[in-house]
Amino acid sequence: MWRVPMIVLKKDRVRCLVTPAVGGSIAALAVDGVDLLRPAPVDNEDVLKSGCFPLVPFANRVADARFTFDGERIEIEPDREAPPHALHGHGWRAAWQVETAAEDRAVLRLDHKGGGWPWDYSARQILSLLPGGLNVVLEVTNRSARPMPLGLGLHPYFPAGATTRIAAAARSIWLNDARGVADVVQEANPFAGDGADVPIGALLGLDNFFDGPVNGILISSDASRIAVTSGEARGFHLYAPPGEDYVCLEPVTHVPNSFNDERQPGHQIVDPGATATIGMSIVRL
Repeated sequence: MWRVPMIVLKKDRVRCLVTPAVGGSIAALAVDGVDLLRPAPVDNEDVLKSGCFPLVPFANRVADARFTFDGERIEIEPDREAPPHALHGHGWRAAWQVETAAEDRAVLRLDHKGGGWPWDYSARQILSLLPGGLNVVLEVTNRSARPMPLGLGLHPYFPAGATTRIAAAARSIWLNDARGVADVVQEANPFAGDGADVPIGALLGLDNFFDGPVNGILISSDASRIAVTSGEARGFHLYAPPGEDYVCLEPVTHVPNSFNDERQPGHQIVDPGATATIGMSIVRL
């Protein structure tokens, strides 16, 4: 019996557990009893052991936890998982509020007020069960009186083992510098062939952004075939640590550290009162 407060979404073949207080995360997602996301331990309070969490107001690293925007030097909090850099924004470190909850749909909300990130914003996650899976929409509204830089993403952990293969397409990979920050673009990459089907063994050790469509990416193994789609994503960040039983394939709207990149690869400038969105669907085939 779970003691951590959660929302249970269940309809037909699909069951999803959501833990709003743990970074607005998904604790489990299963179809016909088969896990589509790595299930969190019972009573989990560590968002890094969850099945998926939101990335807002940026994804991955901001180098040295600082950047300049509109002539102003912005200093944000370094994250303990990636010092001296900031990591994944605020959403995954915060408790989200439950706006609505029903049998097959839940809406979570997070309101951010100034501080080290000097813009106010409201974020919502809309989680809706699909036949055979789940759709997640993350939307953010700028509540400040001035434009706000913004990047969005979702950070799912997919079960992975020796037979796992990933079919995706990517125009390029962003290689990391000595600090672990995305820097150099290289066209040659494991997914350079259109829809290339790559075994997990060829991806182990990668922690990189791939520039390319997140449109029906397939993660397959002896246990299942999972399709991942995100129409708003610029690309996906792949994290495949050796010795683990998962692979992260994260739809994101921008390249890591884009706030410090004069090429501005992907992040948005959101006007006061305007809203930006990213969605992701996960479906068992």
